Amino acid sequence: MGLILAVVAMAGCGTGERADGAPVKQAQPVTALVAFTEGASVTLTLEGCRNDGSIILPINNKFVCPDAAYTTGNLGKGWNELDLVPFRLSSDLGNQTGATTDYDVYIAEDYMTSGHLGYDVISAPVVNLDESDASCTIVAGSQMTQGTATDPFGSGTDTVAYRQLTIHQAKGTTCVFDFNQRLALGSHLYPGSSLQAYLFTQAGLSGSKKTVPLPVNQIAPQEIFKTMQATQDLSHPWTISKEATPAELNFNDTCSTATGALSKNVSIKVNWTKFTATPTGDLNVQVVVSAKNPASRVITVSTTDAVFTGTTALTPSNVTCVSGTCTNGSLACGPVDVAAGATQNLCTLQFTVPQGTTNLNDTVTATYIDKVTNIPVPGTTTLNVPATYLDGTTGNDSATITDIESITSGDFFKYSVNAKSPDGLLSSAAGTYTTGLNFGSSYTFGTLTTDAVKWVSGSQGDSGSATFYKTVTLNGPTQGDGKLHDVASLLGSDGFAPDNAPLDVKIHADALVSITINKTIPNVLQTGESDTFDFSIFDKAALDADPDATPLATKSIAFAAGDTTKSATVSGLSITNGTGSFVVRETGSTSGKWKAQADQTVTITLPSCSGSVTFTNTFAPAHAQARKVTQPAGSEGNWTFTLKKGTATIETKTTTDASYVSFTTDLEEGSYTIEETLKSGWEFVSSSGCSFTVNYPADADKTFSCTYTNMAVTGRIAPTQTTCQNFVTTPDLYTLDSILYGVKGNKINNTAPGVFFYYSYVTAPATGTLTGQITEFMTSTHTNAPWNSSTPPLFQIQQAQIRLYDLNCNILPITIVSTNPANATFTYAGAVKDQRYVVGVKYGTSDGIVGLPVPAPTTVNYKFQTFANGTLTDSNENGLALQKK
Repeated sequence: MGLILAVVAMAGCGTGERADGAPVKQAQPVTALVAFTEGASVTLTLEGCRNDGSIILPINNKFVCPDAAYTTGNLGKGWNELDLVPFRLSSDLGNQTGATTDYDVYIAEDYMTSGHLGYDVISAPVVNLDESDASCTIVAGSQMTQGTATDPFGSGTDTVAYRQLTIHQAKGTTCVFDFNQRLALGSHLYPGSSLQAYLFTQAGLSGSKKTVPLPVNQIAPQEIFKTMQATQDLSHPWTISKEATPAELNFNDTCSTATGALSKNVSIKVNWTKFTATPTGDLNVQVVVSAKNPASRVITVSTTDAVFTGTTALTPSNVTCVSGTCTNGSLACGPVDVAAGATQNLCTLQFTVPQGTTNLNDTVTATYIDKVTNIPVPGTTTLNVPATYLDGTTGNDSATITDIESITSGDFFKYSVNAKSPDGLLSSAAGTYTTGLNFGSSYTFGTLTTDAVKWVSGSQGDSGSATFYKTVTLNGPTQGDGKLHDVASLLGSDGFAPDNAPLDVKIHADALVSITINKTIPNVLQTGESDTFDFSIFDKAALDADPDATPLATKSIAFAAGDTTKSATVSGLSITNGTGSFVVRETGSTSGKWKAQADQTVTITLPSCSGSVTFTNTFAPAHAQARKVTQPAGSEGNWTFTLKKGTATIETKTTTDASYVSFTTDLEEGSYTIEETLKSGWEFVSSSGCSFTVNYPADADKTFSCTYTNMAVTGRIAPTQTTCQNFVTTPDLYTLDSILYGVKGNKINNTAPGVFFYYSYVTAPATGTLTGQITEFMTSTHTNAPWNSSTPPLFQIQQAQIRLYDLNCNILPITIVSTNPANATFTYAGAVKDQRYVVGVKYGTSDGIVGLPVPAPTTVNYKFQTFANGTLTDSNENGLALQKK
């Protein structure tokens, strides 16, 4: 092995100068031809930022210091080359009559003396909005210079740079303006003890001035550093790398029972490469270039290299960018943003020069970019460094490779190194496998462990590789992340050690849980009937936060005839941190006839992968109700209704008014009837909905409604000479039940009495014309003609004797529309709505009856009815019988 010597050099003293050391050419004077207005009654203060070394710019994207850092005195030793030094101009305008609200001032800086730059940029001031009155504005002229080396500005300064400022502010206000001045490259060489910033208040930068000094001897230069190393007869270089197949292990559902859900295979391959040594031939040269930025802000640096043998330029071959910002084939580095106060490697270059090259040296030239102002930085920094020659022999002809594997994330993840690949065709690399404390125990292939496992190869004389077949296994359902961490290292026989080759195989474990929904209903679905129940599953936290949250999943459970219990499972539900809380909601059914069920919450915590809920549904039972309608209205109370199932009486209810009376019995499936108890003096007219069949779930929560309509019977069949007054006052004293007939030769030859009256009430349904109808019909059944015909014999109205009376039995004028002759229709034009009237009709008993065959059976029953505008309003209660004497 040869002895390695290195020379490190730095440059900075040449900043602000050309590469040959000559001063930068001085700026030519520019004469300002701009009008200038002096301020009156205004107090001006110039301050600069004193940096104690803690201020790094920009702050909030501005080159403005904290207020406490501004001073009118010395700015101290915290500012260095290429810093943008913050300054502040404050103006206080009085309220005097002559106070000027628009005026001019100059801000200036030491620009150049004896060919050396001091400050080279002065920015345009801006209003500090936080500390200024709203009236404050400022207009800055272009940066200009005054003075030359032959006609200096004065006070030891050849040239100053300045800007003319036009300020506007209201009387009695304060304005604050911020600007900065750039310390030029090479400003640490500026003659004198300090650099000055100026404030002039009179035209032509004349009159008294305010100054803020910055000590020159405290300014640190921009510097570059470089090493140059030439080697010959190097030892064999080696490299080591790793690769994994697959690159990541994802256990997407550790709750799954599928093969491989809790274990996955991975192969790790370690590659090492031995490179050919260079015992003779060209010199291998390595150049490392670094830059030091003393400024309190980021500076962008670029460099170029020139290679010499002595003073003769040399063109290197095989230029390679080893690291940093560089390009193969180029001796340039950068541009690189060097942080404030940092020394940073720009690049490492490698190239070859011909064998026998002597006095090898390199000159590096640095240029700088100001990305903030975008104003070019004058000057460069240069450094020449001689090469260090390394004499050596060929070494590191062999190497030993070590690989250490470990796993993270506690006891959930384990791994094993397997003797064979999963297909059994390949073997893990030969070598020594150890584990345990300080790797003091042998490792047995296939043993699950959370400890690190170390593998050491034998001596390797050439490039090669080693493959390890491993299995990562989970203890059970879990969630989390981990990694299989593998570090391979190589140690050459002569101590050569390239960078280690770490490799992480990321491990991600997730779990998807399931919920089983159990559903129970009564056995009510009959043949051909079905129903389906719908469910939604929500994340509980999401539902608590938002009642309208979107469900994670939905599920339906279908029931057919005879089904009472069914189940369904919702799978694939995500959880967080090993646990999940869910709300299962029954959202409805196809029939919509079942009682709503309360939400159910289920919490699942790993290693449990499932949960269950049970919904037991009932249905709202059906009920029945009945009501009475009477003609005329007003008698709806005290009617009795009986609810029956088949012939069995279930419940009895009595009405109190015209509203429905409800049966309290919960109805089971089956057929029902509601019957009324008919009261004396009333006649059945109609019924609706009084027979029905209950079928669940279709009839769940249904109310079956029954209506009975009855008519009060007030009509009377009265004997001859019965008057209206008799009917109104004492109707029951004047009744006739039968007409008797005599027989001769099997024919009716006489009847007695010869006439009778039919009296009844009629209620006007509306005011205006009342149309009344009197009808007669047979209620008995007979076997012989003409008694069995569709138009059987009827008693006939005698001589159209039809009368309409008011309740005082006054005869009212009517128009008889028709008689047929047993039935009649009349009209009365003066009817009053809901007013009752009396109708009287006189019938003969012989016309249409005498001479007819004797009926079989011999008794014939008749009934009479009265209609008002087509609506039945009265009838005779017991009818009239035609009987044989």
